[in-house]
Amino acid sequence: MPKVYNLLSLDIAEFLQQYIEEKKLMPGDKLPSERELAITLSVTRTTLRHGLEILVGKGIIYRVHGSGYYICKPKVNREFTHYCFPCQDSLLMEREYNVLPIEYIPTSLAQIAQNLFSPLTLSELRSISYVELVDDIPISLMYTFQDSESEHLLPDLPFSKTLPEDTYFTQTIRVFPESFGENESLIELLNLTADDSLLLISTFIHHAERIHALCLSICVGARVNLISDVKLP
Repeated sequence: MPKVYNLLSLDIAEFLQQYIEEKKLMPGDKLPSERELAITLSVTRTTLRHGLEILVGKGIIYRVHGSGYYICKPKVNREFTHYCFPCQDSLLMEREYNVLPIEYIPTSLAQIAQNLFSPLTLSELRSISYVELVDDIPISLMYTFQDSESEHLLPDLPFSKTLPEDTYFTQTIRVFPESFGENESLIELLNLTADDSLLLISTFIHHAERIHALCLSICVGARVNLISDVKLP
């Protein structure tokens, strides 16, 4: 259930944003302690925390337990329609982008791929798994699954720079269905905190009226701006 904040919390969040701008705080800089901020604003620490949580949710600050709140690096702009084709994303290519291969696959994602390509098993599919990093910060986990036919159509997936003729893709986006509270693999790979939220971006690649490949991305919402040029009628 989404959190509901009162007007005072929103005012505090706005004040803190102005404070960050006026003090010209840079990524990695630390905010004053909760006690100092509560005294400055003449509010309780509980009310102050609500304002801080708003900025955490916006990806402006992040919390280090036992230490305090720090300024985040700027969000990464990504083209939504090219999310699973990073080499086609002009916004992403402006940043320092790297990938690292991984072996971990969340149960829910393995099940999605298994259901989509049944009766083929996962072992019969070509799959690639890696963590995406921008400026050495993990922003998402990417997984691709392909049947044998699409290996010829898209041998470089997910780093294809173009799609073959008569090939197109569809996309969905939703909240990642698994809780990561006790999932040490997700927490470690994406360097997650309790304040983070995850999105699942799915790209289905079609050819000859059939889905031949699937790209799934677990994205850290507070670290990415999804830019779309899709115009609604």
